[in-house]
Amino acid sequence: MPSSTAQDLRRSASILPRWLEFFAVILRVLLWPIRRASELLLPAGEFDGLSPAVTEKAAQQFVNHLKTLSSSPTQTNAISEAFSSSGFVALKQEAVTSNSLLVVYLHSPLHRKADDMCQKLIHPIMLNFFNQDNIKTLGSSIHTSQGASLSQQLGVCSFPVLALLQPGRGSSDAAKLVFKAEGPSLLKMKPAQLLPLLNGTYQRFLSVVAEQEARRIEREQEQELRRQQDEEYQETLRADQERERQQQEERDLEERRVQEEEERVRRKEMEEKERLDKARALIRPAPSSGGTRIRFVLPSGQKLDRRFENDETVGALKAYLVLHFAENNPAIKNIALSTNFPKKTHDDDDKTLQESDLCPQSVLMVQDLDA
Repeated sequence: MPSSTAQDLRRSASILPRWLEFFAVILRVLLWPIRRASELLLPAGEFDGLSPAVTEKAAQQFVNHLKTLSSSPTQTNAISEAFSSSGFVALKQEAVTSNSLLVVYLHSPLHRKADDMCQKLIHPIMLNFFNQDNIKTLGSSIHTSQGASLSQQLGVCSFPVLALLQPGRGSSDAAKLVFKAEGPSLLKMKPAQLLPLLNGTYQRFLSVVAEQEARRIEREQEQELRRQQDEEYQETLRADQERERQQQEERDLEERRVQEEEERVRRKEMEEKERLDKARALIRPAPSSGGTRIRFVLPSGQKLDRRFENDETVGALKAYLVLHFAENNPAIKNIALSTNFPKKTHDDDDKTLQESDLCPQSVLMVQDLDA
């Protein structure tokens, strides 16, 4: 049973929104003729709506009304300069851009003292206040949509009302109410009494603006300092990376040079070993007797005697000298052999001693071809 009750409740909850939607459609259909009839019988007025064109027209109407109360062309020009002909939204945007204080005056033209208060607004000292830098002033009738909307936003209880608003930091932020005078208390004030209150609010606003500007400049300076530090860091990092790259290149070059040098030395040692092994392979043990006795006269004048078999080659004589010079300094590698009597150079390493007419004994002059 509890389960069945829960299901019924869920079913009822899902059906209710559908019925509400259905009734809403029925009401719209039934009320549509009434709405159309009201639009025909009661068309929108000249100042109905909050579009930019309508709000500008409402602001201009108030300016024109003040001009009708002006007593001189100079005062008329001052009114045109002091009071804006833009709508509240556009004027608020201007105030945000220029860091200005918004002054809003709302009144009912049907009030018996409406013109008396307007005369106070266009008093020279009041016009001088409204014409100061960083002040944007807007006037409007509460019988316009703009005036009605502003009175609701400001929470007005009686008219006329004079309010000072500090615009938000962004165009979409709400303006902050910093001063408001309304109703009988405002009507009783003379310009000389009202002006100190407005000036005090204005000075506090300037202090806030100056503080905000100082903070903005400080933030920009901090950001610029961080940017410069980041640039210096990046420049130092790039310099370090470039230096490390160059050092790495130098290390790589030195490593390749060392490897190449080690390879060159290794190849040279292998070539020398192969040359000595080849020389050893050509030499036979010296015969104890017989054969050919060769006396080598070295470039240093030193004499070296050794016996060789008659069928050994001139290359074996050079191989013997190669091994001798490898063990003694100076090491002579390119060797030439010659005899003085007869004058002859023995450069055919494949000829035997007998074929080279060196048997049974000979004196060979040893020349260093690299000297």
